[in-house]
Amino acid sequence: MATKLTLTVDPELVRRAKVFAKQSGTSLSAMFERHLRMTLQQASHEEEQGDIPITPAIAKLRGAVKLPHHDMDADPKQEWMEYLSRKHA
Repeated sequence: MATKLTLTVDPELVRRAKVFAKQSGTSLSAMFERHLRMTLQQASHEEEQGDIPITPAIAKLRGAVKLPHHDMDADPKQEWMEYLSRKHA
């Protein structure tokens, strides 16, 4: 059963959040509840793991960028020189 909650929030923030919720096809209450659940879940995970906090928005970016394979035995200075040679060729 849901519990009614009264909050004091900046009116402009509420207006923008209502517009966003409507565009997203949800309610402000549902958005707030989802945010609380995610925040508490993240906090619980951090306590268990001792991890550095990562926001949900940042977590979504995992795997978005494919980095080139890096040879762990490669000489960084040599790689840099080769890069500069290609760039200025």
